[in-house]
Amino acid sequence: MIRAVRDERFKYLRNFRPEQGYYLPVRYREQMASMQELLRLRDVDGLNEEQAQWFRDTKPHDELFDTWNDPHELLNLAHEPEYAGKLEELKRELDRWMRATNDKGTMEEGELIEFFWPGWNQPTTLPPAGDSRSGGIVLSSETEGASIGYQLFDGGGRESLETRQANQANGVWRVYTEPVPLSPGQSLRAVAHRIGYAPSEVIEVHAAH
Repeated sequence: MIRAVRDERFKYLRNFRPEQGYYLPVRYREQMASMQELLRLRDVDGLNEEQAQWFRDTKPHDELFDTWNDPHELLNLAHEPEYAGKLEELKRELDRWMRATNDKGTMEEGELIEFFWPGWNQPTTLPPAGDSRSGGIVLSSETEGASIGYQLFDGGGRESLETRQANQANGVWRVYTEPVPLSPGQSLRAVAHRIGYAPSEVIEVHAAH
């Protein structure tokens, strides 16, 4: 959990879990070539000092960055005496903002779950619908705020080498952003998911023969 405020030049971050490192293993992210390369370099001690910051085991409670002179936010000024006034100014603003927005991030997890899911009953994302049009398969979900992922495969559930390579190159599941054209005999799986909800059931849409 991190909260931040900034003015035109300075950015302040408060880390509520300083014992938790910046890097956390996330399967989706670890499919990305850039993340795989970072992990490879980490394991062979091939990162420079700035790059290695991503893999620090802990975080400072307070971070302050001069975004004009340090746009990548690599040099923490929170403990520099000459910036003490700016640090206190932005800390007060963060406190005010969290109160004004009724920020619930400091609630205990069980209490927060009960707030979002009364009775701890997690809502489920409604399944996507697929509509075949001239531009391809149009996908939609009636759950507001849901994202849709899709995957291509050949008829009968078996993937050709070409389709398998395309899926692998795109992380298998792709984020739906526009109508998806299907070749004859090709099919599409789709799932809808809204953060905080359970994923929908997976649907299949088949190309017209």
